[in-house]
Amino acid sequence: MTRVGDGEVPIRDLSLRCGQVVVEVSLWRDEALVELSLGDHIEISCLRASLKPSPKLNSSSYSAVEKTVAEPVEVELTFIGVLEGDGGATILLSDAYEEYTVPAALALDIAADDLPIKLTLTHQNKTVQSIEPLGEMFEGMFEEV
Repeated sequence: MTRVGDGEVPIRDLSLRCGQVVVEVSLWRDEALVELSLGDHIEISCLRASLKPSPKLNSSSYSAVEKTVAEPVEVELTFIGVLEGDGGATILLSDAYEEYTVPAALALDIAADDLPIKLTLTHQNKTVQSIEPLGEMFEGMFEEV
């Protein structure tokens, strides 16, 4: 909450990421009350830019915040890191330093010796839904579940 001429208003400061770019945003009034969680895809309209004390976008009386559903995306990526995550999931690190979670149900078996590795996968919000093995060298890497 902050005090302004017409009383106190709620403010929520966010760091939004679009690809590798992080943008600081302050939501004011009703927009600050929208329930958001880490990883939500959102659209925010009618933002104002301010440069002082540091670059930031601020909501206005015309702003609207809307949660959107991330569509599945198919990409071909090179992975340079792999580690075991919670619940048997596998975490893959791309050469752009983005983490992709492969659920245990996909039964992925990649060792550090297999890296770097190029894979075609379908993901929604960095959670892998399917992986296409590429070439003969990957036979036996993917198990039927």
